[in-house]
Amino acid sequence: YRPPELNFSCGTHDWELKKSTKYWHRPIASVQPYCIMYNTSGQAWFDDVSVRPYNSLATHLHKFYFTWRERILPYFINPKRFFTETARGAAILDTLEMVKEHPLGVGAGNWGFLFPLYHKHMLKKSFSEKIQIRRAHNDFVEFLGELGLLGFSVFLFLTIYVLWNLFFSLKQHTGNTPIIFHICLISQFIVLVISMSLTFYLEYPYRKFHYIFFMVLVSTCIELFKNKRQHFDAAF
Repeated sequence: YRPPELNFSCGTHDWELKKSTKYWHRPIASVQPYCIMYNTSGQAWFDDVSVRPYNSLATHLHKFYFTWRERILPYFINPKRFFTETARGAAILDTLEMVKEHPLGVGAGNWGFLFPLYHKHMLKKSFSEKIQIRRAHNDFVEFLGELGLLGFSVFLFLTIYVLWNLFFSLKQHTGNTPIIFHICLISQFIVLVISMSLTFYLEYPYRKFHYIFFMVLVSTCIELFKNKRQHFDAAF
């Protein structure tokens, strides 16, 4: 990488300050700067050569834009590519093969052990002697394979039921509780569902505790909202 803005002037001159900012699309393992004279002779002094991370809002916005453009948007335009070009998509297809043979599931915690038997998609990229998938990076997919159709349906129904009641409580807001409280509960639950859809969020014990605690909190709040609503209607 040799940007033109780092080129120095030719001939004899005083000190010049040159700097450049580069947004890399991938994590950087190492950086080695070089100061080179091309097709010339003489004496040159280079001082204060440094490479520093540039953390700014523009950096994060650029990273988000690149990630969205290159790694997310193409799959929205052509969903078929998600299943043929990504390990997560391949894991979904392979899990469906697992469910066909085990409609009641393979047992809690057994997805990673039995997955190699059903791994048929993207073998070269996602499964080798060095790389072996043990997690689907999607809690819902793992639950489908481990708990089967019945267990997955119960879990999915519970998730949709809680989310529906949260939106219903916001719609039926009466002023007894701050509206920001409803919005915060809905936002946190949506973020939780997204995390479970993109990672193995519930694999860690403290995250299981967080999920159970949050579900109990939300269920309790929903009942309180309903009771307050009924009390308000009766008083009115």
